[in-house]
Amino acid sequence: MNLQKEEPEEYYCSGCGIGVKAEDKVCPNCGAQLDKVVDESEEEAVVIKIFENEIEAELLVTTLKSNGIFAFIQREDPAAMGIKRGAKVLVRKIHEEDAVKFLRMLNS
Repeated sequence: MNLQKEEPEEYYCSGCGIGVKAEDKVCPNCGAQLDKVVDESEEEAVVIKIFENEIEAELLVTTLKSNGIFAFIQREDPAAMGIKRGAKVLVRKIHEEDAVKFLRMLNS
């Protein structure tokens, strides 16, 4: 019998986006209450930028998070064939305006 190692679930603060432990009740970074687990797929998210490669997308996500804007990546895999072709950077709808302003500032 083969056993597969399950990857641990990752949790993030909805306020600042920092990684938190499952047992945390308060975010150690911003002090937000961590009383509910929210499935990202159920939250309204918007694409703010599409990249050809994941490295650029990861850099933007890291930069946005370090500036208080929670962002995440949706990798493109056409027809679920295991061929990754780029990555979309998404933010929650409530952070869209701040993220777009931040992108404009980066591009100027």
